Amino acid sequence: MKTFRTIILVVAFTLSLILLLGLILTTKEIVSLQIDWSSKGFVFFLFQYSHLKELFTIIIALFTVSFILFQVEHLSQTSKRTERILRNDEKAKTFEQSKLFYIKLQPPIQEIYSLIKKSSSYLLSQTWDFSDFTDQSVNEQNPMWETEYNKKSQEIQEIKDSIIRILNNFEYLSSNVLNGNIDQELSFNLFGKPFISQIKVFYPFISAYRSREMKDNEYRYAAIVELYYLWNKK
Repeated sequence: MKTFRTIILVVAFTLSLILLLGLILTTKEIVSLQIDWSSKGFVFFLFQYSHLKELFTIIIALFTVSFILFQVEHLSQTSKRTERILRNDEKAKTFEQSKLFYIKLQPPIQEIYSLIKKSSSYLLSQTWDFSDFTDQSVNEQNPMWETEYNKKSQEIQEIKDSIIRILNNFEYLSSNVLNGNIDQELSFNLFGKPFISQIKVFYPFISAYRSREMKDNEYRYAAIVELYYLWNKK
């Protein structure tokens, strides 16, 4: 587009020079004529230049087209700059979320792993089918798990509170990915695989807060589950 606009400008300036030359020659010719302009009038004087009006119109049209192309080009460049800024901002936010995953989430996760293992290694040693994140699915697969969890969470309230805080952070992170607040592909490359692995570990804990009787918009930790299914396909 820039090359095309340059060509139009060159043509317009060339025609402008031709027009200027035509004006000079016409004026010189008019001056050499012995005409009583006071009797002929100003309109008659301007009429002597009428043969140049088509050229003048063409030049105006070319400059107008060039200006329009310049505006379009400027808007396009502005849009690209804005897109680059937003893209860079999105990447920066993605790295911040990656820090959240590794720096803020991992220490309490490791701590809760240790705490649960000391209290009851049974809670972390089960094999699950991850096709349905609901408490009914957990009970169907292993009826004893929820009984054991409730027993231990009553004994050590810290376990339950810590798990809820961890899941809330997972939900916040997942929402940012799904809502486009951060770059999804870059997020997957940075923490996708450990995210999937840890969601599998926390499967029964997530499912404990979800029921098949709930409507879709009432599901707790919906973003976690949606992102898990999305990334687990990769």
